[in-house]
Amino acid sequence: MLDIDERYVVTSTGALELPEIPKTMVVVGGGVIGLEMGSVYARLGTKVTVVQHTDRICPFLDIEISKLFQKTLKKQGMVFKTNTRLASGTNNREKGVTVVLEGAKGQEELTADVVLLSIGRRPYTAGLNLEAAGLQANERGQVSINKTW
Repeated sequence: MLDIDERYVVTSTGALELPEIPKTMVVVGGGVIGLEMGSVYARLGTKVTVVQHTDRICPFLDIEISKLFQKTLKKQGMVFKTNTRLASGTNNREKGVTVVLEGAKGQEELTADVVLLSIGRRPYTAGLNLEAAGLQANERGQVSINKTW
């Protein structure tokens, strides 16, 4: 889909190491990591557009909290495209990154200096010796907190 080079198409790791503040950024994924990184860049002057495939950001949060959070981020200048997904993209390197988005109103093309792919991150629990603590991770690396001891 998009060639991640950690310069123009970045993960959260690459977003921490950008050599300059981009003028424009598309954040794919409206979860905690993407919103945190996006809001930092927005406060530094970057025009940030967040693409989220569900009808709201942070869909795992209470709906009222999610809506209030989005309202706060909008006041900071962030733009949201919910019910929208990344269909394709091209890393043009120095010329920016072009993404094609699919939403309820059809397709839309955006070009940005940087695209932050903030989807599909998984916890890294190897070496934590969870079993010794009586814990067990599921197939996604998550540890259940609803156990009774």
